[in-house]
Amino acid sequence: DLPELRNKKKADQRRKPATKKRECLGMGLRRHKTGLVHDISGMPTTDSIQYEKLLKRLMSKIDSAKDLVCTKLEGDEEPEVVLLAYGSPYRSARAAMRLLKKDGIRSALLKFEIIWPFPENIVKEISKKAVKLIVPEMNMGHIIREVERVAEHPHEIISVSSFGHLMTPETIVEALI
Repeated sequence: DLPELRNKKKADQRRKPATKKRECLGMGLRRHKTGLVHDISGMPTTDSIQYEKLLKRLMSKIDSAKDLVCTKLEGDEEPEVVLLAYGSPYRSARAAMRLLKKDGIRSALLKFEIIWPFPENIVKEISKKAVKLIVPEMNMGHIIREVERVAEHPHEIISVSSFGHLMTPETIVEALI
């Protein structure tokens, strides 16, 4: 035997056998992940009774989560413009609100602490007060659709999107022009 092979054999002998937990990894019920409706074992189903049961359970979870709605409103009490922001664009929207104030435009900022469930009632109420709603997002505009769906009055709703970089306050203000 060559010395390298002897050392390898000794190393192989010193290895500990797999633990019972490791041997069981992946054992048990299969998990099938898709957008399909699944049965209690996690496998896709087309059974209408199971489908209805799952959807009712999911809808009740959503309904019970409405207590989780968390927003923060700041700015003028009677705004002409309301910015609705979440995540990174919130800071830019906050700075934009200050720029608008310097220009004599009454504005407010509604910050979404969480975006699901969507705070429909709050957006409805705030939309009654403003002439324009601005929704800055760092995507193709996901929340804008929700705002358009629930806004009470037919007024201007402006989407401001940025891709791959942070949005500036000036970009948001320019959207009003």
